[in-house]
Amino acid sequence: MEAVLHQWKANGGVDFNLEGLRTTLDAQASGIGDYQDASSESRKKLAEATKMDVKLKSVGPLLKSYQEEIDRLTLRSSFAEKAFLALYKPLSELPDPVLGLNRATEELQQVGKVGELEAENRRLQKEVEEFHKEFQEIQNQEVTVRRLEERLREYEGQMEELVADKERIAESQRQLASARAELLAVRQAYDAAQASLFDLKLRHDDEQAARQAQVELLFSEVERANASVLSLERERDKLKEQLSAERHLSVAPPEPDLEIAVAQKDIEVATLQEQVQQLQASLSQGAQAREAATAALQAQVQEQKAEIDALHKQLHSAPSASQMQEMKKQLQMLKSMELDMSESDPIGEKTVLKLLKEKSRRLETESIQLKARGKQVEEELGHTKQQLEAAEEKLKEQSRLISRLEEDIASAHRAGPPPAQSAPAVEESSGGGGGGGGKAMSQPSAGSASDDISTVTEIIRSQRDRFKMRVGELETEARKLRDQLADVQEEISSLRGDNLKLYQKIRYLSSYNPRQGKTAGDPEDPSELKYRNLYEDSVNPFTLFNRKEKQERYKGLNTAEKVTLHTGRFFLANKYSRTFIFFYALALHLLVFLTLYKLANTATLRPAV
Repeated sequence: MEAVLHQWKANGGVDFNLEGLRTTLDAQASGIGDYQDASSESRKKLAEATKMDVKLKSVGPLLKSYQEEIDRLTLRSSFAEKAFLALYKPLSELPDPVLGLNRATEELQQVGKVGELEAENRRLQKEVEEFHKEFQEIQNQEVTVRRLEERLREYEGQMEELVADKERIAESQRQLASARAELLAVRQAYDAAQASLFDLKLRHDDEQAARQAQVELLFSEVERANASVLSLERERDKLKEQLSAERHLSVAPPEPDLEIAVAQKDIEVATLQEQVQQLQASLSQGAQAREAATAALQAQVQEQKAEIDALHKQLHSAPSASQMQEMKKQLQMLKSMELDMSESDPIGEKTVLKLLKEKSRRLETESIQLKARGKQVEEELGHTKQQLEAAEEKLKEQSRLISRLEEDIASAHRAGPPPAQSAPAVEESSGGGGGGGGKAMSQPSAGSASDDISTVTEIIRSQRDRFKMRVGELETEARKLRDQLADVQEEISSLRGDNLKLYQKIRYLSSYNPRQGKTAGDPEDPSELKYRNLYEDSVNPFTLFNRKEKQERYKGLNTAEKVTLHTGRFFLANKYSRTFIFFYALALHLLVFLTLYKLANTATLRPAV
């Protein structure tokens, strides 16, 4: 359109100047009128002169008048031809305005469509910005959820600390009671040990006195035995001396009675010596047993004394009753501070069970809020998916429109400018001299038309490039939205897992008071029912058994079967892999069929060859 206007404004570097051309044409039209008036008057004069009697003397002027009239007519015709050529020359070089107007109309329509597309893009941009804002709100809510989870973990840690303190206090109470019981038992054992020790001492003294008497008796017997042994040895020596003296005195053999008496004395001496040795051994054994019993009794006494001392120390180190009451008060104060108890409530009014119930209710409330927030996030996610699909459909429609516009431009470029229809008329009107001029003017007309088409093509291409860039930006934003959607889905799955863990903790806390549960008439929350079903499925023994059986079956497979199983899962899990397997199998079958067909044909044709 701009090129056509440029051609109308200027032609070959010279201004077309339509207003000036109109002024010139007006002047020329007035001149043509003057010439027409003068020609009519001269024709009238010639007619009058011709009607009069022709005289020889007036023939010359009459011919001169006719010659002047012919000159004026020639001047008039040349003036008209020059005016026509002057008007035709700029008009012949201008393109056909119909094509330009048609293109202008099409461009106006396309500009209207482009405006609609830009409005649609702006609307999509606003929607994307709204998505960003909503996602930012979701992130802020996620931060809030994380902060609540951190507070929940802190409360759980505090609850665990309180439970641990309570357990420690209970353990210390149990230890104190056991220590007191042990102390009482030790005191009783100490008294019994003292009594038994006194009895043992009495028995030991009695036994020692009896043993001392026995030892004295044994010593007296040993002394008597020694005395008798000595007397017997002396008698034996005397008898031996007498026997040797008698042997020296007489050669006769000794008397048998004397020898027998000596032998009996020797036997008695040996027997007495053995008895003495036995008595000494029994004395030494009795002394050793007495020393061992005394050492054992002393060790037992020392152990009991050590136990008594340890129990005394433990009793002194254990807190007293007042200290235990003070510790209980401090513990309840800590509980009231950490569990946000009111300051007006007296310390010790709420028990640990009530605190756990309140904590369980608070956790249930937070769980319900988190579940509601999860549902809201899921709904927003579905709405975002729908809007994203609508935006993708609009982008596809815009890309189709752009491709159709490019095809129209390419077809218009291939069609080229229409042939000029005025050149033959010019040739017919201007004769042989004007034919060359008509051909020369038709060539610039074709060049200007091609320049016009190239200019329009460049304009539309630039618009196409801008639309492509915009479409690329929208696709990038759509990709980002998809990534954000995937992140939101992952966070939803993590929130679902956290809610499941929270439900498990709530069940654990509610187990402290089994009687405080929901009655039969209480309505059941669907979200709680859902997470209860998930929790029961996670702890279902049949499900665990099924998983265990699957794992055992999988372990029972050999390497080839495992590779086949993983390969099948890999190829069947993806749409593109399934399509590839289908076409690959189809190509293999076609290849086998073609090979068999070719082999069959070559086998049938081989005998003929």
